[in-house]
Amino acid sequence: MSELESARSPFISPPTSPPPADKEPTMEEIGLEKPLPIVHNAKYYLEDEMSVFLVENQLFKVHRHFLIRESPVFQWMFACPPRPDGPDGVNDQCPIPLSGVLSREFEALLDFFYRGMNCECSQYLESEDIRPEAELQRQINLLSISTRFDFERVREAAIRCIRYGPSRRQEWFTPSGDSQWLASVSPVDRICLAEKYDIPEWLCPSYEDLCQRVAPLEVHEAERIGVRTATLLARGREAVREKHSLRGESSSPSHSLPRSNSDRLYDEKIVSCIVQEVFYPERKACSKKKVGRKVGN
Repeated sequence: MSELESARSPFISPPTSPPPADKEPTMEEIGLEKPLPIVHNAKYYLEDEMSVFLVENQLFKVHRHFLIRESPVFQWMFACPPRPDGPDGVNDQCPIPLSGVLSREFEALLDFFYRGMNCECSQYLESEDIRPEAELQRQINLLSISTRFDFERVREAAIRCIRYGPSRRQEWFTPSGDSQWLASVSPVDRICLAEKYDIPEWLCPSYEDLCQRVAPLEVHEAERIGVRTATLLARGREAVREKHSLRGESSSPSHSLPRSNSDRLYDEKIVSCIVQEVFYPERKACSKKKVGRKVGN
């Protein structure tokens, strides 16, 4: 049969293409789930940059993340548009100057962010072989810079660490009942710290300590706390000695800051009342007005 006849014959099928290769089954057909698309984690994909800071004569190169997260001052600083010649902080030639900040203060802040937030202060002291006195000074440095740049949570942590000592810094939001470290700071130093860094709760206990202290204020102490405070303290000391007799046993303290037994010479509740009358007469007047209203009613 010729090729032409074969093509026209109804009993002979035309040539066909070879059958397709076996198709691979889909993941749904074999019971597997499609892999999820890769996305950025909402919490821990940090769009962070390093910045160079000039503090005194030292350059620091650190992440912006903690500074922006904890301080509205640094949030504003990094949100400002860059200068025409380029942004500050990109290299050692164009650092961000922090005027008025001590290098030890900035280092204390970075120690807190990079090393101190999630470890026991006592363990940190042991690992670094740091004396408690040096750590106390570092916490004061941390208090200084956190107050200046409005690091509110860092400031609270520094106050707690100064107040409760190195073994309690881990307790971030739950203060301990112990108060041993701040007791080692003199009442005059406590007053200076309280006034400089706006910690009013440290004032009354310190005034009470000085009103009960055997020795009067020294000239250099009076110069540090100022004429007004020194004058009121002299008035308070005189009132304590006029109205109260020496006692042999201490009553329960009227505040939570500890003091040595040798300074507990007078009834502390009465001393506390005298301090309130001398330093905060407006509170006394308000209390009397409230009592008068109750009686009148």
